[in-house]
Amino acid sequence: MPLLLQWVSMFFFGLLIPSLGIVLVFMSRSYGRNRAQEVVQVYRLADTAFGKLHQSRPQRENVLTFTLPILLLAAAALSFAALLSDFQGVFSNGFKQAYPLLCGPKCEQADKLADYQARTVVIACYAFLGWFAWSLVTVFERWRSYQIFSATFFRLLTRLAVAVIAAMVIRHTYSLFFAADEIYLVVVAFACGMVPESLVSVVLRGLQRLQFISQSREPPEQLELTQIEGITPSLRFRLNELGIEDAEGLAKINPVSLTEYTGLPLAETVDWVGQAQLLLLLKPDAYSILQSHGIRRIVDFIRCVDNETDRRMLGSLMRLDDD
Repeated sequence: MPLLLQWVSMFFFGLLIPSLGIVLVFMSRSYGRNRAQEVVQVYRLADTAFGKLHQSRPQRENVLTFTLPILLLAAAALSFAALLSDFQGVFSNGFKQAYPLLCGPKCEQADKLADYQARTVVIACYAFLGWFAWSLVTVFERWRSYQIFSATFFRLLTRLAVAVIAAMVIRHTYSLFFAADEIYLVVVAFACGMVPESLVSVVLRGLQRLQFISQSREPPEQLELTQIEGITPSLRFRLNELGIEDAEGLAKINPVSLTEYTGLPLAETVDWVGQAQLLLLLKPDAYSILQSHGIRRIVDFIRCVDNETDRRMLGSLMRLDDD
């Protein structure tokens, strides 16, 4: 590969995401201050406890909190960018020594060791490409709202590690049962980068069906954020960065604070918190039944309970008596 093309490739795959992230950090700091002031003024919160707390507390995050995750992300991305830009050179100089992470169950086969490990690296590179595509979408979504946190970079880095490890584990598992060409694993590896959480869930469900994982215990009730109407996977990712992992966490947060941090309209955050509180109270099955009948938030449920006719309707829907 020509030297100029190598450098362009190194920058594009290795430094584009961290560079955009750095720009967004400075933009989000200014936007975040302005947005917080706007929330306080528009909703007349200056004399409330929230407004006074906002005025007295320090800046949420400073530039130093972003330095470590950005450097780690850049180092990881540059490593894969080096492989993508000069894979032939790396292949000619390495992979002849056994690396357990790369050779897996084939470490004893000295005659095919270099080729097998090189193919494993190719699979990992495709997982990186899938992660790169997903990260670009995530970063440009943040570009529109100027909302980015230090946790964003840690989650990007974690997702890259999960995608690459999952792709390599699948590749080694495949090699134990099939001797055919692994062309299909390229697609699987790319999918690992795009949707690693979904892939892990599918694998766990498959293992449960094969009874590799005990099902003697009842699985805990899942209060997923995506059960809340209006919360997309990208919004769930942003809420996770704020420490809101499930509907229980969302039900306990102040919607005004959520508006300040996300830049989303207060009407939306109030609606989400109200839905989460109802989901936490009734659990998924009953929540789904009431949601299909237009009872979406905790306030809707309370109004129905206070009205005798609506209370009987609730009882019939949930198969409960009037008490």
